[in-house]
Amino acid sequence: MTQFAELVEHVVGTGLSIRFRACGDSMYPTILNGDLITVAPVAPDDVVRGDILLYRDRDRVLAHRVIRIAARGHEIRFQLRGDSNVRCDGPIAAAQIVGRVEAVERDGRAVALHATLAGTQRTSATIRRYWMLCRRLLA
Repeated sequence: MTQFAELVEHVVGTGLSIRFRACGDSMYPTILNGDLITVAPVAPDDVVRGDILLYRDRDRVLAHRVIRIAARGHEIRFQLRGDSNVRCDGPIAAAQIVGRVEAVERDGRAVALHATLAGTQRTSATIRRYWMLCRRLLA
């Protein structure tokens, strides 16, 4: 795991929040490259559909939106996808969750995090098509 991913996981794992600049465009338009994001600890049982989770993916951490939560026996799996991504991420286990994105700041202003997938103004039609694709793939 990269040093950055290890640091973030350590800080949030001790019960503290951490703030850093986002890198990448997978959460456009909610989170833009360079936005300040704040990640706080979260228990897997407190995660709801629509939350943006920071999770471990091999040697990096990614922040993507929860699309679906499914239970298999005693195990909970989370299906996530970046708001601008065509495909959903592979299902993640509760143990991969580092924290929940609690705040995004752009140019000194707060950005709303809880917009519905179909309600995003500029990309609603595109997101709706990809959402349907994700649902078919999960079925």
